[in-house]
Amino acid sequence: MLLSKRKLMEKSIVSSRKSSLDLMTMASMYGSKQAPRLWFKTLEKSLHARGFVSSKVDPCLFLSDDLIAVVYVDDVLFFGKS
Repeated sequence: MLLSKRKLMEKSIVSSRKSSLDLMTMASMYGSKQAPRLWFKTLEKSLHARGFVSSKVDPCLFLSDDLIAVVYVDDVLFFGKS
């Protein structure tokens, strides 16, 4: 499985304060055939942690008490009452 073979790459990014930050990115998240699935699973986990529930009819529809989130490819639409 791709997740068990994680490769970490280091990147150096210069912020507005001109200090260097080292960021670790997972190679499995970029450039693979499973990248869209991994992105969706990460988003799904994040939405569930914030109280959203997946719809039984459509896996791209997430419901909360006062919000609805709809995922389409790499876009997320949020709908609320106010």
